Amino acid sequence: MRRLQIKPCFPLLGVAVGLALIMPGCSSKPSNSYEGYVEGKFVYVASPQGERLTHLSVSRGETVAVSHPLFSLDREP
Repeated sequence: MRRLQIKPCFPLLGVAVGLALIMPGCSSKPSNSYEGYVEGKFVYVASPQGERLTHLSVSRGETVAVSHPLFSLDREP
């Protein structure tokens, strides 16, 4: 009578675990995201006179041309 010899399946288990750890890294990332950091310049704008603000022409974070007015002040003192 011949005995069946059971071989250890550790190498197969190691390959399966390795693939399970590597495969999530192979998924594609959405194209609308970027890795890294952004540098920016902060510009603080203020009026030379202390008047009442009547109109604000820009929003926070908006890109503005050099000649574009940012705000208007009340003409009455």
